[in-house]
Amino acid sequence: MADDRRMAFEALVLSGLWLLIRAVGKGDMRRANEWRANALSHMDQYGNQSPEAKEYRREHNYPPLTL
Repeated sequence: MADDRRMAFEALVLSGLWLLIRAVGKGDMRRANEWRANALSHMDQYGNQSPEAKEYRREHNYPPLTL
């Protein structure tokens, strides 16, 4: 139960940070995309590991930055 709550909190924080990064702008795309890759890696390792969850994270939770 405590692990589920911790993981939900981490997912919420990471998603919120990604929204802030996207809202601030695209000044340093390289660093933003590195952060995105690290967040996805963390959630793939510790979050829901199903293929559907991984695909959803990449498309909806952490969409790639585009120019």
